[in-house]
Amino acid sequence: MSLFTYDGLPIYRLLRAGERALLPQALDQARRFLLQLRERDDRTLLLHGVSGLPLSRRLAWLPVERWAMPKRFRDLAAALSEGLREIAAQLPHVWFVDEIVVAQRLGYRVANRPIVTGRLFVEALFHRRRFGFGLAETYLEVVRAYDRLRG
Repeated sequence: MSLFTYDGLPIYRLLRAGERALLPQALDQARRFLLQLRERDDRTLLLHGVSGLPLSRRLAWLPVERWAMPKRFRDLAAALSEGLREIAAQLPHVWFVDEIVVAQRLGYRVANRPIVTGRLFVEALFHRRRFGFGLAETYLEVVRAYDRLRG
């Protein structure tokens, strides 16, 4: 579950626009949503942090191996991720997926390379870049741990 993915949440758009004072409110919205979800269902959730990978086409092609975003965006990604990590630690059956670690492990340039292209995939609901491979490895670790604990 990626609560701060793309620009789907108005508060995330405001945060990205520089409204840092809204950070506690954004994390509170995430916490309240997850608590409501927990009231209805206790299935295991994978709660994604914020990777810091660029969202715009222009930023996606920056020739860098470090954070591929301006400092204000990478600081925002780190603050949101840390807040989500704390929320996940307080809730049952919620595993935090640290997207920053996944992106750093792959390297930002590699993580941004496309694996599928074309108009057909523009609105795809999966990662169209190599970053998705790193997430798949993380998912596999969680599934294996779940299977071992269950057995």
